[in-house]
Amino acid sequence: MKTPFYTGVGDAGMTNTGKLHLPKSDAVFELLGSLDECNCWLGYAAGEANKLHNEKQIHTWLIRLQQTVFIAQAEVAALAFSYGTYTDSPRTFPYLRKKHITLLQRIIRHIDGEYPSLQHFILPGGSELSSRCDIARTIARRAERAAIAVQGTYSFSPTFLQYLNRLSSVLFALARYANFRAGVGENSPTY
Repeated sequence: MKTPFYTGVGDAGMTNTGKLHLPKSDAVFELLGSLDECNCWLGYAAGEANKLHNEKQIHTWLIRLQQTVFIAQAEVAALAFSYGTYTDSPRTFPYLRKKHITLLQRIIRHIDGEYPSLQHFILPGGSELSSRCDIARTIARRAERAAIAVQGTYSFSPTFLQYLNRLSSVLFALARYANFRAGVGENSPTY
């Protein structure tokens, strides 16, 4: 077999990660798993956007978000598995920077300039693309909660935490924008 798709090392519920031997129940794996799941949903949404002829911009944004979420995963792994620290000079691992937050804010500003402002709570869903963005948004929020839960152990940078918070915001904006572009109206809860 050319590509080892399994090693058997983790069969007993432990994993070797860099210099550490950790149980798969360690809270950092909830964060890494949530980031991975979010990235998969971003890819799923990007695939849908790519099929729609007038949504090339959304497709491009989603691919860029995938790239930055992958950087977030690498940053968590580097810190959690002792591959590097924030005080390394130079840092030897990928990490989120202010430019990544700026990208998210630029996407939000672009979208905000094209559709009406939010006047009430809305129900998730509508178009297929919007629904996929909504699911990615909820997973991004879970990743943010998981990061806060392990913050005392791994001490993520303010930039990392800010990125996770903005990620869910941009996905909310993208979900609304996808519906707006598709001509799908927003539904409010009836309580």
